[in-house]
Amino acid sequence: MQSIARGGNVDRHLWPTRLSDHLNLYLGSGRAGACFDAWGLMHNGWRGRPDSQSVTRLMHADHWHRGAWGLDYWLPVARLVWADRLPARPRHWSQRLDLWDGRLDTELAWPGVQVRLSAWFHPGRRDLLAVEVAYDAVDDVTLPGLLLAPEIDVHTHYDQVVSGDCHSLEYAPEAQWWLGRLHVGTADSVLGLRVVSSLGSVELCSVPDGPRLDFVGSRGRHLILIGTAATARRAELCADMQSIDTPEEYAAESAQAWHHRWGDGWVSLPVPEYQKLWARSLFWTLSSYAPDVAAPAPPCGAPGTRTVPTWRTRYRCRT
Repeated sequence: MQSIARGGNVDRHLWPTRLSDHLNLYLGSGRAGACFDAWGLMHNGWRGRPDSQSVTRLMHADHWHRGAWGLDYWLPVARLVWADRLPARPRHWSQRLDLWDGRLDTELAWPGVQVRLSAWFHPGRRDLLAVEVAYDAVDDVTLPGLLLAPEIDVHTHYDQVVSGDCHSLEYAPEAQWWLGRLHVGTADSVLGLRVVSSLGSVELCSVPDGPRLDFVGSRGRHLILIGTAATARRAELCADMQSIDTPEEYAAESAQAWHHRWGDGWVSLPVPEYQKLWARSLFWTLSSYAPDVAAPAPPCGAPGTRTVPTWRTRYRCRT
């Protein structure tokens, strides 16, 4: 099964000539999901018009709003973005989506600094997004800071604008831990951030736009855990986030969970391009649906939004 799944891997080695033609890549757990841009982050569309295909932001099945006409809309939760202005175009760049491990690796290099951003969801711990940051720099060069920006102003279907706020519930910079409550429309969720460092250090501070991470030193390896769930599940989310010990163990555990999720059955197609399409389609199906009441797969042949709830869109109908 490994060779079948990895036959659909996405490998890119040239920075997009035109970002407007660049297709961002999707990862998910079946309960949460996000698109990632060429930077390996969710900067596309942050404070401006999107410059590539598909807006990049984190969503979760618990975070929904009851809007006009009695419709329920899934809302975006947050973005992980560059804290300051965009860096210059990287001198070297590559991006690989490994379907078998469910992992997206983005490598960037500028004069004096190299960085690898690795993102993945765990199909068993469906509330968590992991982003591992590893960098190596020279002299006094370091990696630009990152910001977890909650989405508090959302323009959704039928021209509805939904607004709200996010405030801190727990802030412990010495423990590299932040927890906030995000209330937008009728959506009421908690959003958590935890950093597990195996090399170097990170300074966590709470700023008006959300928790900010600034990297200290010329070398570092840090696991950024982002978790979200309904406010009623706060204790469950916090316990899950605090139970993770090391980046290496969590990455290996997640990869094994993806191998189990893939199973051992596949469809063999004679055309290589069709085989790749099949592997990618299955991966994104597994990323979008899970055996959860909140995120079921719609039955085949049921059209429209009146009969089935739809995942990977921003609304659903009550039945």
